[in-house]
Amino acid sequence: MAEIEHKAAAGAQARTGVVDRIYREVLASIIAGEFREGDKLPTELALTERFAASRPAIREALARLRADGVTSTRQGSGTVVQRRPDPDMPRFTPLENLSDVQRCFEFRVVVESGAAELAARKAGPADMALIEQSLRNLDTVIAEHGVGAREDYEFHLALARASHNQF
Repeated sequence: MAEIEHKAAAGAQARTGVVDRIYREVLASIIAGEFREGDKLPTELALTERFAASRPAIREALARLRADGVTSTRQGSGTVVQRRPDPDMPRFTPLENLSDVQRCFEFRVVVESGAAELAARKAGPADMALIEQSLRNLDTVIAEHGVGAREDYEFHLALARASHNQF
């Protein structure tokens, strides 16, 4: 019985690895511009051949892309690219998908509030101007559904500098 459960768990883990690989490779193709907004992705059959994977694995990877708002699928029409994620998105590895990135940002909002409090107490007018500008830049990218790794970095760098604490 334990051997059967172990084999089932190993099979599920292997499939998850295949789905992750397909998701990452299709997402990378979209980010790289191989598929642009409005383009149809290859058919499920073509993707099964391209990735040497089962249809259920292809469907699960495509479902993740849909859940992340990258693609949409219509019965009989195929899968269409809705938006190209920010090219900085791969910098967030080992995060597996855009939902992970979004959850990471949610967590960071809570954790980094202490750093923001320190900056608020010690920042001068020039520090505040830089923080406000970098926040506007980040807000613009987010409103455009981008990841904004560079803008996020610049915002947090401005906060860190405004704290006037070398750590």
